[in-house]
Amino acid sequence: MKKYVLLLLFIPLVSFGQDQTTIVGVESTTKIVNERELVLSEKQIDVKTPITVDLNDYTHILIVKGLTRKPVSKAINKYFYMNKSSLSTIESTLSSSIFEILNPYTYDKKKYKKEGKNYLKTVKDESYLYLYITESTGKGDDINCSIILRDWKNKMIYSASHINYGLDEALSPIISF
Repeated sequence: MKKYVLLLLFIPLVSFGQDQTTIVGVESTTKIVNERELVLSEKQIDVKTPITVDLNDYTHILIVKGLTRKPVSKAINKYFYMNKSSLSTIESTLSSSIFEILNPYTYDKKKYKKEGKNYLKTVKDESYLYLYITESTGKGDDINCSIILRDWKNKMIYSASHINYGLDEALSPIISF
């Protein structure tokens, strides 16, 4: 009986069948091309309220609303939202200005999560400027950017709309005044 048990242990190691290898070749020549030409309008700036006050009187810029375009994927790239990444993009663009930039996420993370993203609107000081940036899609592949700068009394200091301008170009009147 012990011999049969030992024999059963070694049978799976020895193959009595024939090994036969079959190679199937598949050639695929399908290419999906989803390329199209960009349809852009001319670059355009529409300044609704020019800067008339001395910006040297102010020390801080608070990013109240920073809605920028961040592609979710290569196929879907027209979603605009305000998150930590878009706020840090605006903050890094404004970093070359003379102002101290207050990002709502880094200023107070607990209030950012609890009270909402626009809580910096309630922080008031005479030396603060409040920045509202909104990017949206326009006609064709256009990117429309709207910038509003307000003082602590909610008086509009600067307002402009940009079509097909980058964020650094759109913020240049505030950075290099």
